[in-house]
Amino acid sequence: RPLAVGDVVRSGQFTGMSRKDLQFSKMLFNQICLWIILNIPNPCYLLYRTITMHDRKSSFSATVESFISNMSYLFIYLEFSLTFFVYTLSSSLFRHEFNRLIRHKILPRLPSNTTLRNNT
Repeated sequence: RPLAVGDVVRSGQFTGMSRKDLQFSKMLFNQICLWIILNIPNPCYLLYRTITMHDRKSSFSATVESFISNMSYLFIYLEFSLTFFVYTLSSSLFRHEFNRLIRHKILPRLPSNTTLRNNT
């Protein structure tokens, strides 16, 4: 079959993933790693609690288990708030778009603090 114009690749042209796709992949990978790290403690604690449900526990042991339970849920909620920081650290495209949003959408809405003086 004859070659169409779209089939020809110029020398030096990058034919793989675009820069944007590469950054999105990096952001996704970082987000998945963060999700795994911060969500593993809760199921482990729930499994432990299920296994030791019928054991007698001292007040100190119950307090420690309550603390661990609260911390495991804190990690889950922390994951949602860390998403912004993961995106900011892992993608220059996200940083650029975030800065553009701040400059063009938020800063123009702020009232100006300049005061005019009349030098008469």
